[in-house]
Amino acid sequence: MNRKCVKRFGVVCLVIAIGAWPAWRLVKFGGRIASIARDVATPLPPGSLCPQRDDSTGSSTISTNKTPRGQAAIALDSTQELMGNERGQPVIHPRVAIAKLYAGKDIEDVNAKLRSITPWKESGSTWFGHPSGDYDFTEIDLVALLYLFFDQPGKLHPETEKYLVDILLIENGATPRPMVPHSLGLVVDTENHTLMTEGTRYLKNQWYYQRGTPDQRGNPKFDNDRNGLGLWLLGYLRVIQNAGFQEFNSIPYLSYGMRALLNLEAFPANREIRSTARYIIDIANWQYALGSLDMRRCAPFRRQSYRAGITDLQDDEHTPFMQVWACNPSDPSPTPPFRLREETLAEAMPYRLPEAVRQWALAKPETYFVRFGHGQNASPELYSGGPNYLISAGGVNRGLRSEIAARPIALMLRDGVRDLNDCFHLTGCGTWKKWNNTGVCDRFACSNGEVHVPKNKSPVASSGNWNIHAEPNAPGFMIAVHNAAGLALLALFPEWKNSPEDLAKALAQSNPNAADLSHTFHWPTGETVDYDVNAPKGLWVITAIDGKPVDRAYDSWAQLDGNGPKISFAR
Repeated sequence: MNRKCVKRFGVVCLVIAIGAWPAWRLVKFGGRIASIARDVATPLPPGSLCPQRDDSTGSSTISTNKTPRGQAAIALDSTQELMGNERGQPVIHPRVAIAKLYAGKDIEDVNAKLRSITPWKESGSTWFGHPSGDYDFTEIDLVALLYLFFDQPGKLHPETEKYLVDILLIENGATPRPMVPHSLGLVVDTENHTLMTEGTRYLKNQWYYQRGTPDQRGNPKFDNDRNGLGLWLLGYLRVIQNAGFQEFNSIPYLSYGMRALLNLEAFPANREIRSTARYIIDIANWQYALGSLDMRRCAPFRRQSYRAGITDLQDDEHTPFMQVWACNPSDPSPTPPFRLREETLAEAMPYRLPEAVRQWALAKPETYFVRFGHGQNASPELYSGGPNYLISAGGVNRGLRSEIAARPIALMLRDGVRDLNDCFHLTGCGTWKKWNNTGVCDRFACSNGEVHVPKNKSPVASSGNWNIHAEPNAPGFMIAVHNAAGLALLALFPEWKNSPEDLAKALAQSNPNAADLSHTFHWPTGETVDYDVNAPKGLWVITAIDGKPVDRAYDSWAQLDGNGPKISFAR
């Protein structure tokens, strides 16, 4: 090739390289857009109501603190079908296997069935380029089964242990895989998949290092403290600790992330990994305790936002865990139905609630107002609670890729009602995707939509646009409702001493001007709440309280802040 041709060839290569670089960047950008995982986790301040970690306890042991509900769930689960079929291949339900071994039922059959199957899928998110994913949903329960019963050869036979580790747990090596399989390394996998796959990989390595063959035991390549996997996993857990869950309140993915964390709280040899996993679980459970009433909740959530219209106040993945962990030990007759997937694992695993969290999950001894921050382009959570009520803000959708479901603002009372339609609730104007349903502060809620009043809650007094509703289960508890075009208000008076008619008149007198009421509510006692019910997304609807401006930019709110109880996670 002559010099002239070489020069031309070089120019062509340079042009191709220059063109390929932005094209590759465009492909990578497309991968980020396609991913529904967190791009960058911005650390958030823990907040004034965030307890310190409890590092006083060492390694978890199998809990002897049994609960009536958990024991009833395991007893029922141990009667369920052990085997299933997927794509024409026999599969096992490891949760049922755990229940049977825990209850001492069908032990020989469980061991034989475990050794009769082979992995029927691969791990990682399922998509059209990886249609056989999601096996990690099974692995987290298989690895829990392994560690729960490894020292009980009368239940889990040694040959079954070996088969389980060598064949059924498919995560190998010490290199984490945080990307979606077969995505050319362009798409970050979701939080629950990463916790499941890497937690299983860690525990499988640990098993080989501690209990494997002579060649495996003590081999540095299986030592997670030396092969780099332990450091990576701890870093991933600290991201969640410092920034909160990306998949907060997720329906249904919280269950998978929680079960992966329960494994990491119970079984690693590394104390820091156990403590960090425990702290993440403790914080999530403390937020649940503050954001629920009688095991009912209506919270914004991320992932599978098409479920935004759910009205069952117990149709989430966190409630069944808490129904077991907060179960009153003196309760002789747990109330069905049982959510066996979560309740069996909640009982069988060693984790138990800090006592203060358990008490607040069962009862609210004092009034409080709390705010939970979830970071940039997310939705905050706001709760105003007390002994007989809970107002929960519905949050805000931040666009299609945010995968956040905004919900109605809900008022729950201690009446056992389980359907949102039977509760006072506030919707916004238009569809839920347009709402900024964050208009909640202490005993007060507002929106630019409507207050929906349950059919059986007729007003006991009225004045102008104000209707007063009494709560028969709590004498002196009054609910004030105001509906007008583009303005919905709800105010609570938990200890009103006078008649409902007096309250209606007092509200009308305190708020005589419709123009003023469109942005300011005056309590009869003189305090004020300012709001902008048409506030853009990213700003709290509440603008000032008693004339003092509030921090409205909720993308930078702390993880757990407000006026409320300060507790300890000590056990």
